[in-house]
Amino acid sequence: EVGEAFPVWRHKKDRGLKALTEPVLLKLKHVGGSDDSTCFPLHSTNQHLSVMVEPVVGLGELLKYLLRVTPATDIRYLAHCHELVGATIQNTNSNERATVLAFEVLHADLPLPIHTIRCETSGEKKRVLLGMQEYLIEEPAAPCSRTGAAMAPNFQSKILGFKVWLCCIHAAGGSEAYPLLLEELQAMLRERIGPTHGLQTEATARPRLTESRPSMQQMLQRALQAASGHEVNALATIAEELSRAATALAAAVNHGDGTATGSIFQVGVDPSMRVHNVMVAVPEEIPLEVFWPMVREDITGAVQEFYPRGLPAQVQESLMSGTARDGAVPIARRLTLEEAETLAARVAHLAQTAVAVDMVALQEV
Repeated sequence: EVGEAFPVWRHKKDRGLKALTEPVLLKLKHVGGSDDSTCFPLHSTNQHLSVMVEPVVGLGELLKYLLRVTPATDIRYLAHCHELVGATIQNTNSNERATVLAFEVLHADLPLPIHTIRCETSGEKKRVLLGMQEYLIEEPAAPCSRTGAAMAPNFQSKILGFKVWLCCIHAAGGSEAYPLLLEELQAMLRERIGPTHGLQTEATARPRLTESRPSMQQMLQRALQAASGHEVNALATIAEELSRAATALAAAVNHGDGTATGSIFQVGVDPSMRVHNVMVAVPEEIPLEVFWPMVREDITGAVQEFYPRGLPAQVQESLMSGTARDGAVPIARRLTLEEAETLAARVAHLAQTAVAVDMVALQEV
């Protein structure tokens, strides 16, 4: 026998190096902030995350996944997000320049930090998760304060500091509890300034959401401190946030039929037949126009490996537009079952995937 035998770890019989492509389950636990109280624990989502990844996946890819599914509760980062509004940024990958128009915490099941930008060349407005992109700040909006200055007593714009704390409360408490937390903060502000501004306070005290959550109590107190001397403006800001929450809730009710996940057809076909499609389910908690740009580049790169002669026009169009059908985006067509399952496993850390039999292709065989 000519050749050299290398030692190979075999966790299954006759698997060899193929084991490196089989996804493994990682369980991740959210840890609390540091002692400086600038990062707060999450109350809005499960503290544990489970994700299927290939053994050779890079740490950077895992971090990108966490950015897509974890709200930001670091007050310094949220202050930076607000400071970007009005700035001109440049994407280091595409060299596309854009102006940052607005910032908000998404009022959805996942309260992610979302910026609205306007592209310089096309004039198109987009809502993006800037933490997922590599960009440079070409022209800052204004002389930037030190990161985290929203917490400091001498912050130059107290109302901006107050808005930063509202974002932190939203992200940590979740969109469902956010209106109630706003009302609690509203009552605290009215109690403080009621005697001097003629505001009526509720005579009947009701249980507070923060009574059993010390970290939430701390955030409300910090927001109250940031509003000191600007209580009337802070109350107006709370009213705007309550209105935004009500609008988002009304929109969710109007579209309450939800989205269905891509179905897997249980059809007895030859696994070697090129009649299998791969679908990516669109998360219900994230709008499609926000979700698809976050994952499109990574998914396209994975799909291209299965089409060495170039992407078919239909596949390329689907990847570019991200058009969802029955709650799922088709990312690859006419693969063997093994190829389809391999591709589904490779992008499983980006979104929920499914393999379906293409009935049209099956009839053509």
